[in-house]
Amino acid sequence: PITALLLVQYLEHRGIQRRTYADDVKISARIQDLNDEFAGWFHPIKERLFETETAQKVIRNIENETNVLLLGAAGSGKSGCVGVLQKHLEGNHIPYLAIKLDKHPPVRSIDQYSKDLDLPISPVLSLESMVAKGSYGVLILDQLDSLRWTSAHSETALPICKKMLMQAQSISEKKIVVVLVSRAFDFENDAELKALCSDLQEKNTKWSTIYEEPWNENTVKKLVGADIYVQLSPQTRKLLQSPNNLAIWMNLDPNLRYSAFKGSTGLIEHWLHQIRTHSSLQGISLTALDDCLKKLLRCSRQSSAVPRSILNAEEAVIDFCLSEGLLYQNKSTVSFSHQSIADYLNVKQNLNAIYEQDISVSATLPELDKQLPGIRIQTQSYGFSCWMEKRTSSSQKDGNFLSLMVFGSITSAPFGKLWDKATRRVKKYLN
Repeated sequence: PITALLLVQYLEHRGIQRRTYADDVKISARIQDLNDEFAGWFHPIKERLFETETAQKVIRNIENETNVLLLGAAGSGKSGCVGVLQKHLEGNHIPYLAIKLDKHPPVRSIDQYSKDLDLPISPVLSLESMVAKGSYGVLILDQLDSLRWTSAHSETALPICKKMLMQAQSISEKKIVVVLVSRAFDFENDAELKALCSDLQEKNTKWSTIYEEPWNENTVKKLVGADIYVQLSPQTRKLLQSPNNLAIWMNLDPNLRYSAFKGSTGLIEHWLHQIRTHSSLQGISLTALDDCLKKLLRCSRQSSAVPRSILNAEEAVIDFCLSEGLLYQNKSTVSFSHQSIADYLNVKQNLNAIYEQDISVSATLPELDKQLPGIRIQTQSYGFSCWMEKRTSSSQKDGNFLSLMVFGSITSAPFGKLWDKATRRVKKYLN
């Protein structure tokens, strides 16, 4: 087959040279802007980056010019790991381009994507223009899974990513090392995401798959404080080994930190309850707060970064959410501080609909062809605890939530019609 590399070599042999963008100041400035924006979305615990063993593995692979696939559970510390990598690249003056795919989802074509990023040529070729001959640069594509759990995904998103990876592979005199970051659950259970790397691995491209592991007890103890750590229950200590849980826990008022949390869901619920209490004390209307979060939740299904202006909320409400750490702002856009918050609010909204409107579970799910891995993430994460907390003597409700619990743990899709079928069987069993 005729590849991009063969075509370039043929044209150069015929005396047709590629345009050189090395002196294009616009590219350098724009890449710096994108990198700064990328870094701006991550807020490390106590404003400190932790060089974990996982981060060191990633850096070693990069130095060996090996592409990296970084996987981990939601909130496991992948963003922190990438933050350490950014710091390493900048400290060693290694050119890189970091893109959050949930903030900048690819659409239509690679040419259109380049325009959307305000780059004159594709992201890979833009980065190549900054790399010296015989050296290497690093392309970081974070939130790869977001292409499968926001409605902003399209049939062209993954092919555009694949084309960028093929461009990186075709560069000969320089080297573009790629770092892909994704939730493990999505990657391992989505055929298209897996194919993105497997196709390239078959072409003898060097890849290393690295899993982000929970933080060890010593790291947590240093952050929490040894005197406080010894007073925590074993369940809470284990819970705090997830950086996302630890960040939420540290936002709690001191008197709430010793509560008995029912997993990550219980921790989020304590935090949201605290935020509502704080809002009342600060004169923020609960109705205005709820309306703001609902609007952000709706908009974030298109893109996780939403222009602040379209929330149509009082400035004081948004500022309050930012001060509580519930939202992050980067330039003129805002987003939930972590996807787990959006997951929780989505599930809560659906559960309320099931009870208040007495509708079937499947009625809360998207159409069959739109049931992306994010739906399973939400039900898997919160189905069981919600069922336990909400169950009543009603067999209808018990049946709905038992179905939610069971099918929240399966990985095959589509599964929409299975919800009602399971509900009927469970109800029959309960009766």
